[in-house]
Order: sequence, then structure tokens, then C-alpha cells
Amino acid sequence: MRAVAKVDSKGRVTLPLFVRELVGIRPEMYVVIEVDRDRNTITLKPLLSGDVILVDLEVEVSSPERIQDIVRAVVEEGAEVRYMSCMPSKDSGSVCVVTVGVVDMKAAQMLRKRMEGMGLKVTSVQPVQRKVVG
Repeated sequence: MRAVAKVDSKGRVTLPLFVRELVGIRPEMYVVIEVDRDRNTITLKPLLSGDVILVDLEVEVSSPERIQDIVRAVVEEGAEVRYMSCMPSKDSGSVCVVTVGVVDMKAAQMLRKRMEGMGLKVTSVQPVQRKVVG
């Protein structure tokens, strides 16, 4: 099946309703974008809740304002903050544990690099071992 859509000036494409209904894409749902340079194709797949893995990142922050940088990095990488807890550390700053939903561990490592590029110190990246309800 084929559909034609136009790319707007901001690079956005609106998927026709029948296409979204056919593959189960709903509003506010994430999709996985796969690019095949050899074939010059782009594939979109709905990201189902079972496709997301939860990862804990432990991040040292020097001030409360740096917590905004953590959230910004997560959003810019296309991940989702599921939980965040910050506690004062022995130093003058805090340590935050951020649970994020990502597609795979490679995406978690890319998020780590983005945070480190923003001057945040990421001390740990681990898949979540606890069960999260919701």
C-alpha cells in the first residue's frame, strides 16, 4: 500500500489517517524511524510500550538549575523521563537518578554522551532491574 504526503518547511510529514489507523499509530505516540541509506528509504514503526526499555542514569549536578539540563538532554534525544529523584551529595551538589524510556542501550549511551557534552557528570547507566507499574 502507498500514500503520498508532503514535507512542510519544518521537515514535518503528516501521515494520512488511514495509514495511522492501519498500523495503530495514535496521537502522542512515539514511532521508531529507521533509515536505510543504501536503499534511500525511511521506515516508521509504532513504538509499543513493550519496545521501550527503562534505564537508570546516575547524574551528578552542581546546582538545581542543572536538573533542567538533564531533562533537556532527555527530550532532545527523543527519550522520555519516567522518574527522577535527586539527593544532596557529600559534595556541594546533588546526585540524581533519572529513569528514562529508550529504544535500546545504544540510545541510552547516546543520551549519556549528550549529557556529558553539556558538562553533566554521568556516573552510571544501567538497565532498570525493578518492575515499574504504569
